[in-house]
Amino acid sequence: ETALTHQPGDEVATRRIQEIRDLMNELANRTLYDRVIRTADRAFQRSQYSEALVDYEQAAELLPNEEYPKNQIERIQEIFAEQERLAAEAEAAEQARLAAIQAEQDRQYAQAVSRGDSLFSLNEYEPSRTAYQSALQVKPDETYPQQRIDEIGQILAQLLSAQQAYDAAIARADREFENESFDLAKAAYIEAQQAKPDESYPG
Repeated sequence: ETALTHQPGDEVATRRIQEIRDLMNELANRTLYDRVIRTADRAFQRSQYSEALVDYEQAAELLPNEEYPKNQIERIQEIFAEQERLAAEAEAAEQARLAAIQAEQDRQYAQAVSRGDSLFSLNEYEPSRTAYQSALQVKPDETYPQQRIDEIGQILAQLLSAQQAYDAAIARADREFENESFDLAKAAYIEAQQAKPDESYPG
């Protein structure tokens, strides 16, 4: 710089000044590079890969010719790819597990409903209700089993009421028959027959 004051525009002095500035920049970059690399390596050793990646990328920009940060960036990208692959496999396994659970629930539910329907058609109401309750335990949100359970409850209530009416009418009819009050006995037997038409005794 002093030489340029004596001979402005001197090529050698100008070139040397630029070379020195480049060297000083490289030295500054090297110092910063070393510090950034140390930070990146510490993050990498702690498995803090995202933080390490940022630092290695910064180091690669500071000294583009250095291979180490580029290699580390590749390693981190491979680690990320492996993590993504493992996460995808875990997700697929979990989906398969949930699908298997759902399939088993569907099977148990269908089996219980089918058993309930079969027993219902045979007028086996209590076992049928138990089957529908089993179906509800498997799938509590389904409406069909509850509808059938409610229907069975109504049928059993009607049957109980009919049985009570029948028993009362038969008791009264038999008493009147014993007393030879045949008109009253006959009326009571007819009442019993109306309560339970399938019973043969009143007829």
